[in-house]
Amino acid sequence: DESMSVRVGLGITQSVATNRNFVIQDKQNDPNVQVEDKQIIETSGYGISAGVEMRRGSGRIQGYYGAEVFFTRTQNDVIYEYGNAMTLDNQAPNSTDWGPNITPIAGLDEQERQLYSYDGTRLGFGLNALLGVEYFIGPKISLGGEFKIGPNYTVENDGLNGYETWSDDGREIIETKTQDNSMKVRGINTNASG
Repeated sequence: DESMSVRVGLGITQSVATNRNFVIQDKQNDPNVQVEDKQIIETSGYGISAGVEMRRGSGRIQGYYGAEVFFTRTQNDVIYEYGNAMTLDNQAPNSTDWGPNITPIAGLDEQERQLYSYDGTRLGFGLNALLGVEYFIGPKISLGGEFKIGPNYTVENDGLNGYETWSDDGREIIETKTQDNSMKVRGINTNASG
């Protein structure tokens, strides 16, 4: 016997990780007086899918096959907070260097200090063919495995980086795009689960 059913999926991801480091407070002489720098990494996303599946079998072992469409959206951001402020008499404040966030300005006692890095929003679309099997160990209780494969298409919009620096006009915020045009990726999606 063969039966058809509708399948719907929803997935949500949300995480925040904070890296902390203490540095000496500027404009004083006690090395034990410190302020805190933070690097905050935020990741968020969700995915939805909808499809149909056809089932075969009526005993403990049942197989199924079908197809589904899906949509995903993801975003990654990094935010920096510094304990020592950038001021007229402190244009290169003591700060934690987590990698790309501190850029000294050659020949000057100044620096560019990153405030945020917003990755472009990623939107994904695709279609999956699926094949699976379930073994029922009791009424409505089963163990199973599923394999999916299909084409996908991803678009990533422009990201944004923000820096602070000191100029003749005072503290200045500089924003730059991470890419000039949207990135488009085509590929084949595979997924196995059990």
